[in-house]
Amino acid sequence: MVIVGAGIIGTMHAVLARQAGWTVTHLDRDIEPRSASVRNFGLVWVSGRAEGAELDLALRARQLWQDIAVEAPGIGFRPDGSMTVAQLPEELAVLEQVVARADAGARGLHLLEPDDVRAVNPALRGHMLGGLHCTTDAVVEPRLALPALRGHLLADAADDERAYRFRGGRIVTEVGPGHIVDHTGERHDGDVVVVCPGTERQGPMAELLDEAPVRPVQLQMM
Repeated sequence: MVIVGAGIIGTMHAVLARQAGWTVTHLDRDIEPRSASVRNFGLVWVSGRAEGAELDLALRARQLWQDIAVEAPGIGFRPDGSMTVAQLPEELAVLEQVVARADAGARGLHLLEPDDVRAVNPALRGHMLGGLHCTTDAVVEPRLALPALRGHLLADAADDERAYRFRGGRIVTEVGPGHIVDHTGERHDGDVVVVCPGTERQGPMAELLDEAPVRPVQLQMM
């Protein structure tokens, strides 16, 4: 398998491909990750997902993060949960509606009294009427996760360097059926080619994105 892109999507493809026994050649334009994957919030978010398929996917992703953390603890996975505090009666009424949902148990939702909220998180002080505790929400450390995952992949392939090969600083110039060509002229062949370009808008990546059913978005932060 050849994977283009070493952000979180491309890297997770590599992790799961190796678990399935594939040999992987992994390319990225950067030597180390610098883009969105290392600048996001690191939330493994279950509590606010839409019911049905989206919630099922979020729960599956959460379990995968927990399982992968056993092999690669450096990703910084913490099953800390989350707490949404109500200070007004109207807010508490909304939390009561949420915890009454049929899928509240799957999400790990519990409505707590103020003293129980403070027992879970002593840092919460002041007036409150209650709190919605989600035990399935978790976090990882974006700055640490990708290097830890790549280190795990390289260590796993220590006895066979062909099992996982990372090629950083490689710009893809050609994407074809069963192969990739990078800017050095090296051709990388594979039974499967997976392209995870993020927001790359140059060269063949731009052509692939133009044909894909996706649209770029921007996140502005203060």
